[in-house]
Amino acid sequence: MSIDLGFLVFLNYDEDAGARQALDDGLSLFAHAEALGYDSAGVRVHHGVRTLTSPFPFLTAAALRTERIRLSTGIIPIGWEDPLRFAEDAATADLLSGGRLDLGLSSGFVKDAVDPADRARRVEERLSGIISAVRGDALGDAPFRSRDFAAADSTADVPASDDGDVAPLPHGPYASAPQELYAFPRSPGLADRLAYGAGSLSSALRAARLGLNLVLSTIHSEATGPTLGHTQAELIQRYREEFAQHHPDRTPRVALGRSILPILDDEDRGSFLRLKEFYDALVTDDGQYTDSSRGGGQASPLYAGDPAEIVERLAADPSLVLIDELVLTPLTELSVAQKKRVLTSVKQTVAPGLGISDRNLQPK
Repeated sequence: MSIDLGFLVFLNYDEDAGARQALDDGLSLFAHAEALGYDSAGVRVHHGVRTLTSPFPFLTAAALRTERIRLSTGIIPIGWEDPLRFAEDAATADLLSGGRLDLGLSSGFVKDAVDPADRARRVEERLSGIISAVRGDALGDAPFRSRDFAAADSTADVPASDDGDVAPLPHGPYASAPQELYAFPRSPGLADRLAYGAGSLSSALRAARLGLNLVLSTIHSEATGPTLGHTQAELIQRYREEFAQHHPDRTPRVALGRSILPILDDEDRGSFLRLKEFYDALVTDDGQYTDSSRGGGQASPLYAGDPAEIVERLAADPSLVLIDELVLTPLTELSVAQKKRVLTSVKQTVAPGLGISDRNLQPK
């Protein structure tokens, strides 16, 4: 198979003083991945915790330190996003990157006390608003008119028009009648690079109807197959069928996350073996949680050990033949140096066995 190879990291930190270091570490990982020939580098976004919360400034900084690699977000929780500001910030970052942004979205309405049908409706409305804003559609009446500015500042020297109404301000695009509101700037092709992180079949089908690409992670809320790979393979097929029905002129992209930990020598065994044992105690090789209190769903096992064995196990995953990109998700417990080692070993020892070429490898 011929697929792209990306990676996704969490930029977590322990103290407020460590935020700058976490950002710098993330930028160094992006540069390292580009030098290795990775196709994409991504970050996960969370709010209210010590991790990356503002992706667009970070991705803009990453764009200035790289030249080729695609820049992505694992997910951005849309429950906290205003469609207009999202479109403005995303387009600005995409233009500065030369059109290299791939933006993953998720529902972000986890704590809303609403019934499932209402929750689904609200998620779809927010997604539609973001898509429309990024696409350049009108978002409704402008919230300000020159009359409002004059009323807010009675000392302002604002000329009156012939009919007694307030004339447009000379330094802004405001008129005395309501205007439709659009997001500016616009970045060509960005709307086609929006994706949705689906954790269920229903959310994947919603993404297909809305014309969004698909991102699947290492966990899933449903267990319809004997392994996570079987469950996600069925979901991908259903998603592609639904997408073709609603958008026959486009071909969507599907990205799939997996945690891979090659163990090459005694140094790796000393660094990674205990971590491997910890994860093996949480999830079985077929993707079942060992703790029944976690409820339903499935998770990806940790693909750790000899690279040849990792390739054999991944090749047996039925979902991998249906995707466009395999996304490496290094474990959060790893140090920056360990993450760089994993990025290197996966690219050099696992990727070739999966048919992932070195077409993007930078010359030394």
